[in-house]
Amino acid sequence: MTEEKVIEKNLGGRPSEYKEEYVQLVIDLMKEGASKAEVCLNLDCTFQTFLNWQKQNPEFLEAVKRGLHLSKGKWEEMGRKAAFGNVENFNATAWIFNMKNRFSKLDDFDERWTDKQELDHVHTVSRMSDAELDARIEALKNASAE
Repeated sequence: MTEEKVIEKNLGGRPSEYKEEYVQLVIDLMKEGASKAEVCLNLDCTFQTFLNWQKQNPEFLEAVKRGLHLSKGKWEEMGRKAAFGNVENFNATAWIFNMKNRFSKLDDFDERWTDKQELDHVHTVSRMSDAELDARIEALKNASAE
């Protein structure tokens, strides 16, 4: 009987430094309000590596998605507490800028943090002949005279 050797293909590049424990670390950090950049700092990785790990590891991607909502919740909790005077040295301006810059793209439940409102307005314009326009003006005059 001959032994078959399994040959693993080298895809090139250096091996990933991703570790399964990063899933819980991401959740823990973001639960305290950390941003993606702060998570990268703690994982000692570049932002591109952070994005690659999300593409290659579905559980890591889900942790980041969950973490974003946890982070938003932490910051909203801080703002709510501060509104009632329960946070010392609270800087409302910095808090508002943080919320708008970090959470303006999270649109679950239409809870975007932004000053700008976007409205879609559609109006159709129909062309009228001079005779139709004159008739319409005359009808409006008669209606206002009544």
